[in-house]
Amino acid sequence: MSFFLPFSMKGLKSSYAASIATGDMTQIEEKHHIHQHLSDFFQVSVREETAVDALGGIGVKARHDLDPLLMLPADHWEQFVANRKTKGKFVFVYTVSRTKEALAYAKTYAKQNNAKVISWGPMFKPTT
Repeated sequence: MSFFLPFSMKGLKSSYAASIATGDMTQIEEKHHIHQHLSDFFQVSVREETAVDALGGIGVKARHDLDPLLMLPADHWEQFVANRKTKGKFVFVYTVSRTKEALAYAKTYAKQNNAKVISWGPMFKPTT
């Protein structure tokens, strides 16, 4: 529970582009506790639009902000792609949770564009 900053004073806490990793709070038993902890925050900012709606559904006002990783300049990312092993066109899929919808969409898009799918993330085995 340290990510709710219990050691900080009420009204002085703020989040920027946090991720709640879900857009559906209906299955989460701790909704009351999440609402209680986040009510101490001066502002709540999340990186997923679905998280704004999910938190709103439990009475927490949040705003949508860009994932900080997407604010880095292109030359930062070039170090990771300069020596890539994959040749040709591909669709890269990175997700925190393995959603069938995201992978199905990527496969459809890749097929339409004569590309292959490369997936990576906590719920995927890396593919190349």
